[in-house]
Amino acid sequence: MKALALTLGHNSSAIYIDDGYIVAGYEEERLNGIKASSVFPEMAINNLRYFYDIPDDVKVCVSHWFLDGKLPSSNKYWAPSVIKHFFPNNEIISVNEEFTHHDAHMMSAEVFAGDDFPYSHHIFVVDGFGTLGECYSVYEVNGPAIELKFRVHGFKHSIGLFYQYATAYCGMTMHQHEYKMLAYETHMNELAPCPYKMRDINEYIDAFSDAHIWVGKQVKETQLESLESIQSTVNIYLDFFLDFAKQAILGDPQEPRNKRILVSYFTQRHTENVLRTLFNDFKPQNLIVVGGVFYNVKVNSMLADMTPGKFCAMPLAGDQGAGLGVYQNTFSDLKWPNNLNWGTRPSFDFNHNMSPDIRRGDVMEVGAELIIRGMVNVVRGAMEFGPRTLCNTSTLALPSPVNAKYINDMNARTNEMPFALVVTEEQARKLFVDIDKIHRSLGYMIITRKFKQGKHGNYLGGAHYYPFTDEYTCRPQITDDPFMVKLLDEFGPLINTSFNYHGQPIVYDQAQITYAHEKENETHKISTIIV
Repeated sequence: MKALALTLGHNSSAIYIDDGYIVAGYEEERLNGIKASSVFPEMAINNLRYFYDIPDDVKVCVSHWFLDGKLPSSNKYWAPSVIKHFFPNNEIISVNEEFTHHDAHMMSAEVFAGDDFPYSHHIFVVDGFGTLGECYSVYEVNGPAIELKFRVHGFKHSIGLFYQYATAYCGMTMHQHEYKMLAYETHMNELAPCPYKMRDINEYIDAFSDAHIWVGKQVKETQLESLESIQSTVNIYLDFFLDFAKQAILGDPQEPRNKRILVSYFTQRHTENVLRTLFNDFKPQNLIVVGGVFYNVKVNSMLADMTPGKFCAMPLAGDQGAGLGVYQNTFSDLKWPNNLNWGTRPSFDFNHNMSPDIRRGDVMEVGAELIIRGMVNVVRGAMEFGPRTLCNTSTLALPSPVNAKYINDMNARTNEMPFALVVTEEQARKLFVDIDKIHRSLGYMIITRKFKQGKHGNYLGGAHYYPFTDEYTCRPQITDDPFMVKLLDEFGPLINTSFNYHGQPIVYDQAQITYAHEKENETHKISTIIV
């Protein structure tokens, strides 16, 4: 049985499934060059049709967030005429009022966690909003029995929307720059070095959280406010906070960097307060998390540390994976592959339109560039699905702060966030605390772990310092890929970051590789090796 799993909305995507096996998949942004693209994934579908013989009676499993649970006749997100043209005998299966957007997230996460996750567990789904405005869902799972225990509806309750609009309030791009807030918030101690002033700030945020948490209540807003009014309300909350902060910090709260630090700290602490409350209400022994909020690696680390048993964060936490949940709910035979390298690439023609210093190579040449320059772009095999580079479309570097800054400079990126480290399992055990409780998620840079005492010193380009606890953390990618293991055995842990120029998606094909390479080499010299 052949199926397409489509996700509509930001990071729209298409995945081809054959008898439960994921054959290939693409996010639309990788093909149209628009980061976090939300248009109907026609190019992704066309790419799948180019590489694979998809029958005209394919089952089309659609995940979406339309509030009434129904697919519209047509809009920028959904183009049924395209589906009908390509697949005239298709059958469309989508989320609805009974099987919702959150239910699709939940099913996809269950498949990822697999049969070896503890029999009894909970699943948290938290995002911006889904069907009927759902923003929090809690499921209790006992083997095959899955029960929805708790659900909150209503835009005004959504921590996902709060985080999104706080990003915009800081002058950053929604759906793209939320991750930067994790870097800014760690500088809060610079603005409030006095512990008493810091206490006042924390008490203000905690009081705000207490007033906005639906403790123990099932909430279903039947009249949803407009998203514009929610954004306006978030702006007012943050205006009040910045006004309060005048008396508690050194400097002007409206100075752009100070504003980002303050708002990022407020948003992160409030997010943690909300999710800590959710956890304490249900006290899961084993926990799976999924939904856009759980791209926040610090929140995932907090919940993992609170969980007595096993913790699993779905690496496709955003909507990209929800279409898989629609498929699984219908056919119940989805098998999770060993990796997320789902994007079959076109062949490369080195005789035409390739820069002369983009070359073919192998693991030895990659290693030679690490010795000579300390970093190298690597493109190999199929492209990664989802937001993370997983060493198939990467810039690899020796993990020094100098190299980290060099990578940011040549890609016109700012320097807030530390990079992630790719490591072998043996290296991870030597470097990090408490990795055994993390189930299947440490291969995807979606959760942080603390460095063991004194182990961060040689890896500062991939370490994140938290002044409040005087600890260093990392969001590692543990790999057993032979190509990477050979490099890691020789050079030790390496920085792994996406190969893309600022504002562009991770590179996919020959034209994108050439563009990013040439932009980088306008200011810095780096080699690109296609393996």
